[in-house]
Amino acid sequence: MPSEINRFSGHYPIREFARLTGVNPVTLRAWERRYGIVQPQRTDKGHRFYSEADIQRVNNILYWLEQGYPVRQVKLLLQNDQPQALQQDDDDWQQRRQRQITAISEGQLQQLDRLIVDGLANYPMSVFYQRCLQPVMAFLQAQPLHYQLYCQQLKRSLICLVQRQQKHNQDAPLLLLSNHESQELFLYAMAYALGAAAFRVEVVCQPLQPADLAALCQLLDSDQLWADIEPTNAGQQQQWAEALAQLACEQTVFSRLAAQGSHQLPDTFAEQLSFFIQHQTFQKETSL
Repeated sequence: MPSEINRFSGHYPIREFARLTGVNPVTLRAWERRYGIVQPQRTDKGHRFYSEADIQRVNNILYWLEQGYPVRQVKLLLQNDQPQALQQDDDDWQQRRQRQITAISEGQLQQLDRLIVDGLANYPMSVFYQRCLQPVMAFLQAQPLHYQLYCQQLKRSLICLVQRQQKHNQDAPLLLLSNHESQELFLYAMAYALGAAAFRVEVVCQPLQPADLAALCQLLDSDQLWADIEPTNAGQQQQWAEALAQLACEQTVFSRLAAQGSHQLPDTFAEQLSFFIQHQTFQKETSL
């Protein structure tokens, strides 16, 4: 056993590696088995361990995925670094979007759930959200009934996935908060992405008032807050900023509002996720 420990000194088990990269362990295993683009070392009992070089490799994979290349083309890109030799606007994303649109158009909600789960087994949420879920929602907005059914099933699927993740995640919860229902699917998508990185999360999306903020954080025993707030007027914007600033002395606050003591969130899904994980990694390293 000591030789086994020494052999993997400086390496990361899969859950810690997922936390560092933001890529779900399910997806990491799929990349290994189906595509061979990540090859961790294994213990005699089969446990996966990843190196610093694997972190860089996953970052390279994420880069190509975020450029729109399908995962099955990434291995060739990593080998040759020649994107001009490949077709970026690949049929993979078009097919995934069309299958979801067809499923909801035919009322096949279970099939839609399977398509969502399969997509998230192959792609990180940040990529899948941008390349598949958002375009499908945008397309369906012209068909209100189909759009509502799609959002309902997507929310249901995400809640189930998040609940499974949270059974294994520990520590004080990160509270994902919005006061506007239009942000609910975004928050559940972000909850899944952060849950995949081993963060414990709670989602609250309802018309809260600034005065409710402190009591809510205390009730949920949250020491970190992710606030995606949409003030209804200029006066309320100031009230929210003040409420967030009052929490900053006790909590780590991430916000899109200009609040004193808070970390300002970028605009896009992928940038927000990367910003949060990088900040947490830095905090962990400096606390050692």
